[in-house]
Amino acid sequence: HPTFDAVGTFAGFNRLLAILAQREEALKYGEHKLSTILDNVDAFIYVKDTEGRYLFANRRLLELFGLPIDVVMGHGDESFFDAPTLAQLRRNDHQVLTGGQTVKADETNLTLLNGRTKTCLSVKLPLRNDAGDIYALCGVSTDITARKQAEEERRIGAIAFECQEGMVVMDASST
Repeated sequence: HPTFDAVGTFAGFNRLLAILAQREEALKYGEHKLSTILDNVDAFIYVKDTEGRYLFANRRLLELFGLPIDVVMGHGDESFFDAPTLAQLRRNDHQVLTGGQTVKADETNLTLLNGRTKTCLSVKLPLRNDAGDIYALCGVSTDITARKQAEEERRIGAIAFECQEGMVVMDASST
């Protein structure tokens, strides 16, 4: 009869449980660090599935939408942006999700929930599984609205400077 070493088996099992607990703790710590970084970067960071539904949105994007994470998750851009913005986002997302391309583009977005328009430099890249199939896209969009406005003001100033005749530049309210 083979002998059954219950003490050795229990000791091995306890060591295995301790190793698993350490790995779980390390994983939680790593996830917490990553979450802290993503939530404190001065950019909108998101992950969308192949149908365009949000799988992840960082704190900055949630603040833009003015909504909690549980409301954003599972919804597409049509819930948050106007029709022209939606068309632009879908074109860029399509290049990533079907063509596997990394897309870098300026995107001007009108957010429906707050009526604000922002221009962002967006970088979108495909996320692939072990088989190489695209299952989602990751996007990082940096707000460049102020920079774009300053560029436009410089452009208008340059035109006025080069013009030989008098010119008055007024805003929409004629002031």
